[in-house]
Amino acid sequence: MEVMDTKIILASKSRARYELLKSLGFDIEVVEPHAKERKAKSPKEVISVVVDNSYRKALSVKTESIVVAADTLVFDDNIVFGKPSSIEEAREMILYLNGRWHNVASGLSIVFPDRDVISLYDIARVKFKVLTQEEIEFYVLTRESLGKAGGYGLQGPGLFLVEKIYGHPSTIIGLPIHRFVDALSEKGYWPPKEPRS
Repeated sequence: MEVMDTKIILASKSRARYELLKSLGFDIEVVEPHAKERKAKSPKEVISVVVDNSYRKALSVKTESIVVAADTLVFDDNIVFGKPSSIEEAREMILYLNGRWHNVASGLSIVFPDRDVISLYDIARVKFKVLTQEEIEFYVLTRESLGKAGGYGLQGPGLFLVEKIYGHPSTIIGLPIHRFVDALSEKGYWPPKEPRS
């Protein structure tokens, strides 16, 4: 199958997702999706919610190009964490996750030019190290927590919070690249004709 040269439309304002896709050598255009996100009311709903949210975001962008959308939630057996809306809420999330294992689920939907849609998800497990109150305060004051599921990110200072990871780091960042590449390969869009820098 001939590899096609293509532009990827990223239906997300996430800088981390943009950087992940850009690192693969694609020409990326960011378009804000026009879909309201569903909230998971319990950990049992997380997978269906992240897949559904990514699907609705991807379909909200009308174009002839490939559209990629994702959604990420952090959860354990009892609680689901979305994005904190304040430093105080971020602090509460980090305090709860302190020294504990939790799960990160990322849903991903890809709309191809033929309007075929592939939706999938991936889960990673993360253990936070035991953090001091000073470390937690330092981290939340970086403001990296805001806009990130679970109140932390791996791309900046948040990396110091983590003791162990089982699964793919890109799932935690918010876009499971390994699953994305498999889906593109299946449809003949991987690898890109020429890597972009």
